[in-house]
Amino acid sequence: MTASEQEIITLRHEILDELRAILVERLRVPLPPAQIDPDVVLFGSGLGLDSVDAVDLAVEIERRRRVRVGDTPESRQALRTLGTLAQAVLDHALETRDAEPAGAKLQFAADDPSPLARDCEALRRRVALVSEPELRRVRVQGPAAFDLIDRLSSRDVFIRSGQILHTLFMDPQGHAWADVHAAADDDDFVLFVEGPTQAELCEFLRDAITPGEAVEIVDLEATHACLDLSGPFAWELMERLVGPEVLGIPYLNFFDVPELGGLAFRMGKTGEYAYQLLVPRAQAGPAGQRLRELGEAFDLREVDSRAIDLCAIEAGFFCAREPALRGLSPLELQLQCRISDAREVPGMAALRAARARGEPARQIRWFVAAQAQAPTAGAALWRDGAQVGEVLLAHRSAAVGAHVGVALLDRESSEPGLALADASGQPLLTTAVAPLVRSLSLYVDPQRHTYATREADGLLELV
Repeated sequence: MTASEQEIITLRHEILDELRAILVERLRVPLPPAQIDPDVVLFGSGLGLDSVDAVDLAVEIERRRRVRVGDTPESRQALRTLGTLAQAVLDHALETRDAEPAGAKLQFAADDPSPLARDCEALRRRVALVSEPELRRVRVQGPAAFDLIDRLSSRDVFIRSGQILHTLFMDPQGHAWADVHAAADDDDFVLFVEGPTQAELCEFLRDAITPGEAVEIVDLEATHACLDLSGPFAWELMERLVGPEVLGIPYLNFFDVPELGGLAFRMGKTGEYAYQLLVPRAQAGPAGQRLRELGEAFDLREVDSRAIDLCAIEAGFFCAREPALRGLSPLELQLQCRISDAREVPGMAALRAARARGEPARQIRWFVAAQAQAPTAGAALWRDGAQVGEVLLAHRSAAVGAHVGVALLDRESSEPGLALADASGQPLLTTAVAPLVRSLSLYVDPQRHTYATREADGLLELV
C-alpha cells in the first residue's frame, strides 16, 4: 500500500464519519452511525430521505466542507448513496473538482450482437418490457395480515395504504433469505419477493401463522400476471396510458390502472424509472398488447429478466436472485438500513450476536474488471501479498464496457479504487463505488424532457 493510497483511504473514512454524523444528528436517521453502511442508498428504499432532507444535507455539507450540492443532475448522481456523496466530497478535498460524476458513461457498442447487451441498452436508454419477471407474489389478507408481516419484517412496518416497504425476511441464522417489497392495500399486503421459490415463500408465510390466526395467504402467481416496465422514459409511456397524474406518484407507492384492470407499483432496482404492473391473468394479453402499442413511440423492446438483474448489479442493488449472494447476512450485504435492532423477528438474535462478536469481518464491494476474461466466481483476491477476499459473481456489462461484479472482502480492503490481483500477482479487478453507470433517469426531467426530444435536449451526451 502506498502512502498516498493510505492517505486517501484515511480521508475517505473521515468524510464518511462526518456524513454519518450529519445523517444522525441533523437529519435524525434512526440508526447508530456504525450501522450506516458506506454504500447505503440515501433516498427511497435505503435510508428513506426526502427532498427536505436533501436540502438540509446540502446546507450542512457546504457549511462544513465548502462543497456545493445543488439541484443538478451531477448532484443527484452524487446523492445516490453515502459512498457516491463521500466520493464527491473527497474529489473536492483532493482538488479534483473537474472529476467525472460517479458512474461510467454508457459504453454500448452499436455492433454488439449480444441480445443481453441490446436488452440492457433498451432499459438504460429507452423503455423495456419484461413479461412475467422473476418476482414471487402473494397477497396476505385478513384481520391479522399486519400482525403476520410485522412478525417477519426485518424493519418496522410504518406504512400507510398505498405505500410500499422495502424490507427483508431472514432465516434463523440471520441470512437475508428474501428481498421483499410489501405494499399495504388497506388491511391487506401484496408482497413482491425475490430469492425463494413461490412454493418456499408460501410455505414460509403459512408456517409463521399461529393457530387460529385470521390470516390467509393467496398465491397471486396463479391468478395474476406481472409486467415490468422499466427505463428512463417509462414514466412517459405510463403518462400516455394513465394521464399526467402518474407524474405525481412517489417512488415506493402504488395506484390503480383501470386501463389495464390492475395495479401499478412504482418500484425497481435498476436506477431507472420502473413500474411493476399486476393484472388478472385474463387481462394479461390485452394489457401487454396495449403497452406494446404505446411503446412503439418509445422503441420499446421486450427483454429478458437477466437484463433487470444485470442492471441492478450495475446500480449497486442487492439482487437476491444471484445464488452467490444467498447465505450472506445484511451486515455483509451492506443492508443494515433494513434492520431495526429492537425487533424480535427470525434472524435478529443471530445478527445481534454477530455484532457483539465484532462482525462483519467481511463486506461486499462492487468491482470493474477490464480484462477479456471474466473473473471466476470463487477466485481468491490478493493485495500486498495477503489474501483479502473472493469474487462472488461477475458478468459482462455492455453499459460499462467491462466485466462488473461483486466481491466479498475483508473490511480493511473493502474500499473503492483498490487494484486486487490473483495469487500470482496478476491484476484481476478494481474495486468501485456503486452505481457503476450513470442512470439516464437522474438526468430526465418529466416537466421538460420527452423521448422524442432526447437528442435535441442533449440527454444522451450526459450519459
